[in-house]
Amino acid sequence: MPGLAAKLIIDFVIVMESYDVFPALKARLEALGYEHEGDLGIPTREAFKGGPEGFMAYHLYVSPQDGPEYWRWLLFRDWLRGHDDDRDAYGELKRLNAKLYPHAIDAYIAGKSDFVEGILRKCTSTPSA
Repeated sequence: MPGLAAKLIIDFVIVMESYDVFPALKARLEALGYEHEGDLGIPTREAFKGGPEGFMAYHLYVSPQDGPEYWRWLLFRDWLRGHDDDRDAYGELKRLNAKLYPHAIDAYIAGKSDFVEGILRKCTSTPSA
């Protein structure tokens, strides 16, 4: 997203029509060297690690197009695209957490959680968002 600070690890999601295609998709990803990690505590979001050797660092997720976690991602992204102050504040928080928790991804994520949930509350309570 233009203007947003980013870490060296990129998150991306493969969106599937429904969980009906997940077994075949999982098999294809495993054939490419990915390892399924389960939902990591977030229903309707499947996490994978690994992948082709030498590929950039990233987090790969698979989600159905009607999954609540996928829609939360979209709401959050769209809010930040339209609200520069919140985008910049989120970027500063990411920088701070990266300094505080350079090798502790769970702490890094937890340090952003309240901010993300606050933005999501704005999304659902602001009719013009």
